[in-house]
Amino acid sequence: MKGRKKTGQNILHYVIASNVVIVFIIAILGGYLFRFYYKKMQEDFYKENSVYIGNIAKTHGNELQILQDISMQIALSDSARFLLDEQPTKSAALKKQLNQYRSVNQFFDVMYCFYQKDQYLFNHMTSMSIDLFCDTAYRLENYNPEELKELLCTTQKKLIVLSEETVEGELVYFYDVQARNVIYIYPVAPKYDTILIFFIGADHYDDLFADEQGNQRNTWLIYNGKVVAESESEEIDDELLLSQIGDENEQKQVKIEGKNYLLTKETDDVGFSYVAVQPMNVFTDRLRIHLWGIGVLIILCCVPTFLLIGILSSRVLGGVKNINRMLSSEGEETYDLGKIEVGIRQLVNSSEDMKQDQMSLRKSRFIRSFLQSKYTALEILRRDAADAEINISYGLQMVGVIGSSASGNEEKIFEQILEFIQKQENLEGYGIHLVNTNQRVMVLFGESEENLYQAFDKILRIGRVHCDEFVVAVSWAHRSLLNGSLAYLEANTAYDSRFLVDSSQVIRFTEIGQNSSVSNYQNMRSRYMVQLENTIRVGNEQEVEKAIHDLCKKLEEEHATLLTFRLLYDEVLRFLMDQWNGDEKDWNQVYNVFTLSRCLTMEDFTSLLTEACHMILDTKTDVKSHQSELVVKAMEIMQKTYSDPDLNMASLADQLGISPVTLAVEFKNETGISPSDYLAVVRLERAKELLRTTDQLVKQVSEAVGYEDDHVFIRRFKKYTGKTPGQYRKESQQ
Repeated sequence: MKGRKKTGQNILHYVIASNVVIVFIIAILGGYLFRFYYKKMQEDFYKENSVYIGNIAKTHGNELQILQDISMQIALSDSARFLLDEQPTKSAALKKQLNQYRSVNQFFDVMYCFYQKDQYLFNHMTSMSIDLFCDTAYRLENYNPEELKELLCTTQKKLIVLSEETVEGELVYFYDVQARNVIYIYPVAPKYDTILIFFIGADHYDDLFADEQGNQRNTWLIYNGKVVAESESEEIDDELLLSQIGDENEQKQVKIEGKNYLLTKETDDVGFSYVAVQPMNVFTDRLRIHLWGIGVLIILCCVPTFLLIGILSSRVLGGVKNINRMLSSEGEETYDLGKIEVGIRQLVNSSEDMKQDQMSLRKSRFIRSFLQSKYTALEILRRDAADAEINISYGLQMVGVIGSSASGNEEKIFEQILEFIQKQENLEGYGIHLVNTNQRVMVLFGESEENLYQAFDKILRIGRVHCDEFVVAVSWAHRSLLNGSLAYLEANTAYDSRFLVDSSQVIRFTEIGQNSSVSNYQNMRSRYMVQLENTIRVGNEQEVEKAIHDLCKKLEEEHATLLTFRLLYDEVLRFLMDQWNGDEKDWNQVYNVFTLSRCLTMEDFTSLLTEACHMILDTKTDVKSHQSELVVKAMEIMQKTYSDPDLNMASLADQLGISPVTLAVEFKNETGISPSDYLAVVRLERAKELLRTTDQLVKQVSEAVGYEDDHVFIRRFKKYTGKTPGQYRKESQQ
């Protein structure tokens, strides 16, 4: 009895000491929690400003790229550099070209083209003399007519930006030019005797700098040391700001007029600097609010801790006694920790045995998923490989398909193969059994191609010991871990040729004359995948079947190999799998790479692909029910009014009551394509239907689907289908 009492007291002392340590740890964690939270909130505050200014820089950079593209196209055009008095007919072509830029633009309000050896400026509607432009049409707040004229007539090789200022004149309201504008003067390379003048309204920069009111953030756009445009929550002198800005991208705390700010600056390749300044008291206010919550949380944790410790302490001894009673065959109640340790070891050993039994199942699942290319991210693939204890870091992998007639000896052969692999220092691998084809598929990971071929040679010799009809066919050695299905199809193709080659040696895919199939597959993929993807996104069942028919017809015409068939169809079906929103088990019943390897005829491939496409289209209604009301409404408007040539992203956003940027971001996030691309697909798919089913002229079809310029329509149609409208109509009627 004395021994038991002493043991119980020792446990009690240990429990008390542990509880004291726990209380001490809670106090320390409270301090560390405060420091961690402070640092985390500070990092988030800095990152928030970096992301904000980065988004502005990216958006504005894209807009500047538009101006550069226009400049390059003007430079390549032969209708910009001419004297109006000598070549008046060229003015019509120039106006038409300028009108095209204006109709698709969402950046500038109006643009002018000025050949400096002439006296006339052109916009999308008319021309005017430079004197009329400077004296009457546009009067600037900070430049008199003579200064403006000198600025326009002087040869420049660098972009000139006139800061935001008031613009008046007879043509301001006629062309919907805003009262305040930023003016870009863009020289046209390489002769620099032509300039482009862009009027960008102040409202555009208000939208670009848009921010939540509570952030109290000031934003500036700076060029050549001058403020071009700004958005201020509180008044800060521009000169004081410029004195705080360095030459490099930076993020730092500054003090302006006695107040602390976080300054974030980013400079692009053109020379524009984007600067955001946010008061540090915004950060301290956020921190103060959250720290109150942390303090209350710590108090709520500490107060009941002592009560909880008392309850737990009283239960520990009873728990020890109960555990000993359960572990003791005689039901003895003691405080013997040694017996508990013995019992736990027995449980651990039992768990290890169970883990060993499950490891082979994990390996099989990983190899099966690897061969079906179910992994879209290397991180997930490496994680599952680590869980299966398969080392995939050697750099190369090779797939082998094994067939034999060793009835009853398959498991013995497989065990010997695994033993051989485990003994190799620079080799790893595992295999699965395909019941439907009675084949083994082995995946080996190694450091060199020679090492992998030698390993499969050894596997062949192991199999030949037990079975004369033992065949091993292998793929290329691949570096990409995401090419599992490609490697399997290569190995299976090599295996299919076993009756045509010497199967007493390892059959290598590189030696059966199928190498060109991969390049053929890549060429056909680029031509036909986009068309099929677009028809599925639009959800047009007739066009989907037409796209499948075109693909199959082209494969027949080009006498594609069986491997080309399998590779291309595997690519298509994996794209469809990404679009699938139903149960994965239902999809697996229709397709996996092992099913594809059993397809031998065009009918097999077409049937499989058609069934998969119909399954995808059947789920389109369910997908739409999960999409936001905004995206669904945008799709409905585009599908109903696609024939309107004035339908563009600006007008669509206006109908929805949102900004074009919001529309573009939300639409792209939910559908995977931009609204402008979706509208183009709707128009061109409708054009294909009209070309097949009517006798309308190409110009009539162009107008019917919303293209006023039939040349633009023909160019876009050819880019979309690879054929001109005439060629498409002729082929569809054959």
